[in-house]
Amino acid sequence: QQQQQQQQAQQEMSDALQQLADQQADAATSDESEPQRREAQERLSEQTEQMREALEEQASEQLDATREQLDEAREAQERAEQAMEEGDEQEAREQQARAAEALRQAAESAQTEGQPQAAEQPSPEAQEQSQAEQGDPVAQELLDQERRRREQESRRRQTTGAGPPVEKDW
Repeated sequence: QQQQQQQQAQQEMSDALQQLADQQADAATSDESEPQRREAQERLSEQTEQMREALEEQASEQLDATREQLDEAREAQERAEQAMEEGDEQEAREQQARAAEALRQAAESAQTEGQPQAAEQPSPEAQEQSQAEQGDPVAQELLDQERRRREQESRRRQTTGAGPPVEKDW
């Protein structure tokens, strides 16, 4: 039961981080006035710091990757705030997008770190069968590259608000 509670807490943390990432991405593409954007960025930075402090209280090695991603997000947020103070809107938006990505990665880390670990390694037969199911390693690598490219394109669209290129029906 304690493990279930811990998994539920980590899922809640992951959900909260994902929501924070979405808010950060919205801030990067916001059309609000500069003072409103500054205020919103400060709130997001405070929320990120609170999440980081909450993770500190959970002294678990499993959450190290999540903590690192939150640190990265917080640093990007600080750079965004500094760029806003200097009037560099382009840099501020880029840093906000970086912070949003780091928050998404923190959410993913929190979610995967909350998954129960297998107590034992698969048998050699199971490993062989798994390798056989994977097929050609070159084809698998190409599929992985395509998947990463699509994920990057999706993240770019989310942070820039740009849609897919126009396709012409000839």
